[in-house]
Amino acid sequence: IIDSISAGTLELKTIKQVKELYIKGNNPLKIASDIVVKGYVVSSDKSGNFYKEFYMQDAPENPAAGIKVALNLSNSYNKFNIGREVYIRLKDLFIGETNSGDGIITIGGKIKSTDNTEIENVTVNQIPNHIYRTETTEEIIPKTLDFAAINETNIGTFISLENVFFESKLAGKAYVDPKEDFDTQRKIQTCLGLGYDDLLVETSSFSKFANETLPEKAGTINAVVSKDIGGNFMV
Repeated sequence: IIDSISAGTLELKTIKQVKELYIKGNNPLKIASDIVVKGYVVSSDKSGNFYKEFYMQDAPENPAAGIKVALNLSNSYNKFNIGREVYIRLKDLFIGETNSGDGIITIGGKIKSTDNTEIENVTVNQIPNHIYRTETTEEIIPKTLDFAAINETNIGTFISLENVFFESKLAGKAYVDPKEDFDTQRKIQTCLGLGYDDLLVETSSFSKFANETLPEKAGTINAVVSKDIGGNFMV
């Protein structure tokens, strides 16, 4: 892949450029040209909080953009570990959304058979011909942001929020509500003048830490920026 890029037979695009190929609201785009995108993995399914997907950003530190990669592979952290440098050959893959309208631009392997506005995972058979890891694993440095600074350009990137705390009424509760089958959103806050600014932390019911009690003191949280399943708000 790297040799072909150097020789000019493959064209390297940035994550931002690749995301711009897809127009929100349109059907998924099948990539016809021989282009490649490079990124560094910033999520892990080791703890069960991500499933058959990983997020990658364009640099180990101070990224400009990130993107979701949907793949039909469990325990992908064994191959695509956090910090791993990855090249994806995009020809014949698709750019779109796995949940139509959610605003999370994703690399996938095919059009969903029951809904032509959505894409499905890169298949196990496609992975060896499209997703390549190098020997490089970089340290991912989270980008420190204020609550108000978080927007859609940060989706898929690894960030840090300082001096935050879970709202007081959540004291004694776990990351996941036992009544929820899939995901739970818990509100985190930071002091803002006389009031508070807040965001939501989303945790999968299948995560290994789902039943751990939420911390009550203020601290720092490092996380991947995404959106809820309906695309209504940032998480």
